Amino acid sequence: MNNSSSISIEKLRGRENYGSWKIAMRAALRLEKVWTNVVEFKSDVDPSTVDCEKDEQALSRITLAIDKVNYSHIAKASTAREAWDSLAAAFEDSGLSRRVALLRSLVDARLELFPSAEEYCNEVLTLAQKLNDLKFVVDDEWVGTLLLAGLPEEYRPMIMGLENSGIKISGDNVKVRILQDVKPSTDVDSALLAVRRKRKPHRPRQEQQRRSYSDGRPTPPKPKHKPNRPPPPAFLSCFATSLSDDRNAWYLDSGASSHITHSSNLLSDVRPCSETAVTVADRSTMDVAGIGDTTIRSSLSRTSNIDVEVHDVLHVPEAAANLLSISKIVRRGNTVEIGGDGAKIRDPTRRIIGTARLENGLYRLNTADDAFRSPANRSPSERSPRSALLTVENADLWHRRTGHLNINGLQHLRACSTGIGCLENPKETCEVCLQGKQS
Repeated sequence: MNNSSSISIEKLRGRENYGSWKIAMRAALRLEKVWTNVVEFKSDVDPSTVDCEKDEQALSRITLAIDKVNYSHIAKASTAREAWDSLAAAFEDSGLSRRVALLRSLVDARLELFPSAEEYCNEVLTLAQKLNDLKFVVDDEWVGTLLLAGLPEEYRPMIMGLENSGIKISGDNVKVRILQDVKPSTDVDSALLAVRRKRKPHRPRQEQQRRSYSDGRPTPPKPKHKPNRPPPPAFLSCFATSLSDDRNAWYLDSGASSHITHSSNLLSDVRPCSETAVTVADRSTMDVAGIGDTTIRSSLSRTSNIDVEVHDVLHVPEAAANLLSISKIVRRGNTVEIGGDGAKIRDPTRRIIGTARLENGLYRLNTADDAFRSPANRSPSERSPRSALLTVENADLWHRRTGHLNINGLQHLRACSTGIGCLENPKETCEVCLQGKQS
């Protein structure tokens, strides 16, 4: 027994769902073996020789799959072919007005108008398919381009990365990238460097009653094992790479959420900042002393310099480098072109306002003080970069790096090796060490 008639198909309501209904209905009739030479005839088959039993079955199936308000369109149809053609004449609008309406909807589609990125992508792909069905060809590259055109400004770094990746622009490729790069709903900059967050006020814990041994000695507190929870969406990795000892150098950073400088002397109009600290990947924090503006004398060539104003730069005294956030640069309408040997910054008029060279894995901005110097004319510290984190090295950091080695062992290690800076006494008690001693 063929139970394919039990397949549920959305009833035809009118022009709004005719396109999807036609595809589903055709598939159902094919599944029931009543489509070929019943509704659609091959060129060498005479329509008058149709199998009457199959024709009645197809006509009944079509009738049951439309809303009762549309019965008038097939009331006079005596065959399935007549019913199918009558419905197509009533609801399949392939005229100019239909094409214009679909094209307008396709061009006006914006991500912010949809509840999710997936629904946005599906709507654009569906509209393009409807236009193709009407013989208005929208090729795959155009579909991908229109998907990118409907994205908000915060997706611009992703678009630039896609442009420089060499990946073919198509509807499916762009959809995958959009769904992989969905932005969180909270108003937080996704950045590799650090996230700014306010410190929570300290709440003293109440003393808890402890059990005692038989001789009266209190038992040590049980270590509190915290579950390994993933960091929040706003938590970001630390900036770790090779930096030169030139503390006035500026670096382009695609991961930084804000411009950062370690020196207040580089800033003007310094004012208090609502963000009191930045947090890096090792969960250590650095105080934000203020926020201000700076002017960088950018070198475009050996004889051409230009003053570039940079606004809202965080003053973080503990930072080991001056960082320019690419995402903030792009949000102001500028463009950053990154290549294998350097980078260019263009303003909204496409005028070059900055260049950067690739140095030790980082894009260092060419400034009037150091641009275009040959390696032979640079300082020894620039020719021999040191490995550094955004945070200044301290005993707590090296304690964790060396598998929780004590301070005396660290001092001995520093005396017989190179690469470890000045070690001060640890600023905080290591909870991991305490738990290990009590186990």
